[in-house]
Amino acid sequence: MQNLIHFWIRRINPQLTTLIAAIGTIGLLGCLAILLSLSWLFQEVLEKEAFGFDTTVLPGVHQWSNPVETT
Repeated sequence: MQNLIHFWIRRINPQLTTLIAAIGTIGLLGCLAILLSLSWLFQEVLEKEAFGFDTTVLPGVHQWSNPVETT
């Protein structure tokens, strides 16, 4: 593992290392945000209070579900 680390430091541009770390940090923060929002939604469903969420979100989703009218 140490050889791999030294190879990375010697051969790979340090700016690339910073970019990879930034992308990794943003990815972790994004995963955390998704996890928190899903946990909130699951808690609402368990408490059976999801009806308020459904009445506000579902009409917007339904608007996009069938943009072309069929006759």
